[in-house]
Amino acid sequence: MDPELDALFDRQGGVASSGQILDYLTRRGFEALVNSGVLERIWQGIYCRGEPDDSIRLRGLDYACGTDVPACLGTAAALHGFDTEEPADLHVLSPAGCRLRSTDGLVVHRRDGAPLVRVGERLATSPAWTAVEVARRTSTTTATSDGRARAGIRATSINSYLSMGRREIRT
Repeated sequence: MDPELDALFDRQGGVASSGQILDYLTRRGFEALVNSGVLERIWQGIYCRGEPDDSIRLRGLDYACGTDVPACLGTAAALHGFDTEEPADLHVLSPAGCRLRSTDGLVVHRRDGAPLVRVGERLATSPAWTAVEVARRTSTTTATSDGRARAGIRATSINSYLSMGRREIRT
């Protein structure tokens, strides 16, 4: 791969747009790198080097939207350390000003007013909010509750979200 293109990927956290890549490669060269697996398409017009992990896929969404895209549900639970489902799809909140839509491997949610926190460099729903939302959507309430306890989320934090009118957790 072109060293300048490699440097571009490094500067942008491992992602680049097809337009940027074509500044360094011919279309045929670009297709050859995609077909050989050196470059991988992660979202429409967004590519990475090699096999993407969730962190790279999230960074690709950030790049495509031009803003931080918050993780939610199972994706946020994994960031907080209490994921019990290990979903293949990324679950994110729709960021303001970006018309992000669900697609293969991506589920976009609209949760206006969801409390957001930083987990490392990633924006995600707060641990208590995430625990309530995940438990509400799954049949693994006990496992989610155990994971919540291991992650150090107090029951009072969860109760405050339940009292805000969130629907009841299924058991």
